[in-house]
Amino acid sequence: PAYAGFDPGWTITMNYRDQWFGIPGGDIGTFDQSLRTYHVTAGTQLPCFLRLESLNIGVAGSAFRDAAGGAPFVTSGFGSAFSLEVKDIFLRKKKFLRRLDLRMGMQVSGMQKKLEGDYFLYAENLDHVVGIIEDPVPLDLRSKFFTNLNAGVMLRGAIEKRFNPILFTIGL
Repeated sequence: PAYAGFDPGWTITMNYRDQWFGIPGGDIGTFDQSLRTYHVTAGTQLPCFLRLESLNIGVAGSAFRDAAGGAPFVTSGFGSAFSLEVKDIFLRKKKFLRRLDLRMGMQVSGMQKKLEGDYFLYAENLDHVVGIIEDPVPLDLRSKFFTNLNAGVMLRGAIEKRFNPILFTIGL
């Protein structure tokens, strides 16, 4: 959340991850059993308010979907984030420290989890001699829409060096 509006102007980030495809038979051409994640985020810095040049305010919105391929477990949702950056938090300059900025952020997301399929087997569907004695049970479970809160904080700075400063970021 502290990265919301990190840079001036608009930033759009799109992520796609396809993980563990084709594991059961070792065939890398089988993509339907994979874990897939889609994520899109757009954010910007807002203009300074009240001529406070030492403050940056950032906002971002995101949407995501995480599907566990052959195991039909899907998590999806959307969120919005707000961040505040206080530039140069030391009033006087230190000899070795060129700059030190503090960023804080908060994110609120709305999410839903879903589990569905037609191949769930329970103990009453099985016989220890014959095997499967009844058809698999169809299942469609959905969680209620719920909220998720996240917070973050980071320090960004530059340490003075003879020719080039050393830039650093520390976050939690």
